[in-house]
Amino acid sequence: MDDVKLAIQTRLDKSFTIPPPRDFLLDIAKHKNNLPLPAIKPQNGVRLPPDRYCLTSTNYRLRQPQKKADQSHQIHLMEMQSHQN
Repeated sequence: MDDVKLAIQTRLDKSFTIPPPRDFLLDIAKHKNNLPLPAIKPQNGVRLPPDRYCLTSTNYRLRQPQKKADQSHQIHLMEMQSHQN
């Protein structure tokens, strides 16, 4: 029975790790937080990549109004099709 307990214990030691003590983590955090942040560059605001890489431009085109000659031609074609049927 002791062999089984020993086998289970060695298996658990390899599977699970004990987290570092809280005081140790607090000391590391205090040391890290003592370092000042880098200075802010004079370019404040949102920095976007060049326009060719941005998707902020319009991605559609408005339909151009057709000329009256084109409309009369289309009406003529529709009339011809209706006479053929």
